[in-house]
Amino acid sequence: MDFYLIRHGIAEDSSLNDLERKLTLEGQKKVKKVASICSKIFSKPDTILTSEALRSVETAEIFAKKWKVKKIDSYSKLNPGASIYDYLFILGAYLNKDIINSNYKIAIITHEPDLSRFALSLLSNQIRYDFRLEELIYKESILNFNLKLKKSSLMVIKWDGEESELIFYSTPSIFAKINKL
Repeated sequence: MDFYLIRHGIAEDSSLNDLERKLTLEGQKKVKKVASICSKIFSKPDTILTSEALRSVETAEIFAKKWKVKKIDSYSKLNPGASIYDYLFILGAYLNKDIINSNYKIAIITHEPDLSRFALSLLSNQIRYDFRLEELIYKESILNFNLKLKKSSLMVIKWDGEESELIFYSTPSIFAKINKL
């Protein structure tokens, strides 16, 4: 299965209520460009998950429109400050051995640094699926590696329940260069 990890677009000033911050016009424009290119390169996800923060919901709506995905699932557990355990709690409702061993795709549109921590946990194989017990397992370990996803960026990770592989990563500026080819 594949995870499409997407950071929300540029949002309004953080002096507002954090969950009510909208995408700026520049943020909307960048997200639309990135979503347009992604919809041509990557198959549409089966599920789009996002936080309840308006900027993430707006980003998810733009991607859903481009990918022609009808349903977006928003969760408070994915709001800014989400832990790996919050991500696993939400994903536990979606994952089973049949989905993991298929071409199922889940897009997750959330926030930094939470999304990068989740990506690192997948890439370092700290997150595994116990096929016998049919549950997600997180084995935390210390990583001497830092990752920061830029706004409106996309990371694609292939995961088989035990091991993961980074398939693709791009920022809006790289997508703009790809679009000119």
